[in-house]
Amino acid sequence: GDGGLRWMFIHIANLCGANKMSLDAREDYGRNALEGILDSARNPVNGSRWWADAENPYQCLATCFEISDALDSGNPATYSSSIPIHQDGSCN
Repeated sequence: GDGGLRWMFIHIANLCGANKMSLDAREDYGRNALEGILDSARNPVNGSRWWADAENPYQCLATCFEISDALDSGNPATYSSSIPIHQDGSCN
């Protein structure tokens, strides 16, 4: 949906240890890392390996693939992702 790409950027920030920032700051973190995200999706082994430094590297790599696929779809708002996005429910 319309907010799906935003939530994938937030999710990738969480996987990289940036989970204490505001949601908007986490989205910015992901958007600012787009070059590394796309490189990771296109060349995970021989590229920059941006994903390998994440706290959860394989989940991060899977999310890199998903973000790349969403952007390559031409319309991320209509892209259907199967990546589970973690939500904090500790205050409920």
